Amino acid sequence: MDLTATANQVSREEIINRRTLTTPARFVEKFDRPNFHNAAAAKTDVHPQLTQFLADHSGEAGMSADTRRLNQERFLRDAGLKMLSDSPSSAHEIAQAAEHQPK
Repeated sequence: MDLTATANQVSREEIINRRTLTTPARFVEKFDRPNFHNAAAAKTDVHPQLTQFLADHSGEAGMSADTRRLNQERFLRDAGLKMLSDSPSSAHEIAQAAEHQPK
């Protein structure tokens, strides 16, 4: 079973082909995520910008992506923040952290 929340048609076909699924059941639905917010801003001075963004959203859960994971981990650690990995080995740690987030 493969589940994805964001796959477009091309990605869905790739999943099917890579998994060599012959007649997969497909369930494609739109969903409303009022708690999900996506924003973009012009990058001027990344560390002060990100520090201010994180301060503005203190206590909230979020996701961050960086092509250089080590840089991201170092920046967050230096800012006094904890980063939870998205690797399967840390799934338990992520689940525990989620239990302690405000609902």
